Amino acid sequence: RHVASGERLDVSIFYDFAVNEIGEIEMSEEAIILVVLTVPNTLRDDINSTRDPHTDHIVSSLSYWKSKGESWKHNFSGGNMANDFSSGKHGALFDYNQHVIIADMNSHSYSCSVILTRLESRNYTSARFPCSPALFGKARLESLVENGGIIVEGSLNAPRKDDETGCDVSENNLDNLEDFCVLPSPSNSTVQMVERGKCNFLRKAKNQRVIVNADAIIVINSEPHELFVMANEMPSGQLEGPCTSDDAPVSVLITKNDGNAIIHLLKEEQSKGNDVTVSIQLIEQESDDDVPYVKGTQEALQVFATEGWGVHAVRQVVNNHGDKKSDTSSPTWQLFIMQHSQS
Repeated sequence: RHVASGERLDVSIFYDFAVNEIGEIEMSEEAIILVVLTVPNTLRDDINSTRDPHTDHIVSSLSYWKSKGESWKHNFSGGNMANDFSSGKHGALFDYNQHVIIADMNSHSYSCSVILTRLESRNYTSARFPCSPALFGKARLESLVENGGIIVEGSLNAPRKDDETGCDVSENNLDNLEDFCVLPSPSNSTVQMVERGKCNFLRKAKNQRVIVNADAIIVINSEPHELFVMANEMPSGQLEGPCTSDDAPVSVLITKNDGNAIIHLLKEEQSKGNDVTVSIQLIEQESDDDVPYVKGTQEALQVFATEGWGVHAVRQVVNNHGDKKSDTSSPTWQLFIMQHSQS
């Protein structure tokens, strides 16, 4: 954490599992990096005097509505939503921006955002929420590299009251569950929200493809401000039937607070007769002007934050005897805090 600015940088380095040439399950040698940069905005005066300087409490990452062509604003264009959020009505103590990057050690990095857009009297406005992608389906890193990222746009459905977790499937749909990838494509794209829990993440994605023909799902975490990468129930590609886990709809995770905010916005705008669409965007970082900028090579990982600081991580391979670069070794990392001149 950068004390002077209050920025916080969370870097998670992990490894997926894969099936080797003889059918055994083993840990992949390719590291996957999840970066979450939290940039606080000006704290409200009424909490400045009472806020514990040692508290690092993240509550809501809503970037608020902006007009078409404008930069992201930290207030809504009309209505009481700005006051509701700043007053803590929806749990927010102070405003901040949060940015999420998924990357590998081969110089590939992608930002993850959920963007809501509303049409009101021919005026477009949008709100952005950070997300983290799944390790399966069309949001997995290998698929993003192959396709240069992905964007899914469509109508947004809040969690169904009779199946908020998206885990229940009627008997009529059971026959289609393993054939979810061969179902006809919908004429209008649908993004379904579901809550975390009750069944695994891949099952949720398959269910929503079968039940509502969803092109993507948004999973609402049970934790107020935590993001992580949703794992597959088995190594990539393995499923019964003609479909594989790589065929699953785009799946992303958002925080509980952001999920509640999206549902509130969706219901409020629909009650006013305004159309609301959603865009899930996993977009490749094109230059070091994108902050946080993440660059991973086989030698090291560098993450640049906004205030002239960042993380430099060097991968080392050691075995139980302390010998480096052994065939029976496992990766460890040395982490360094660095300064940089990126704007």
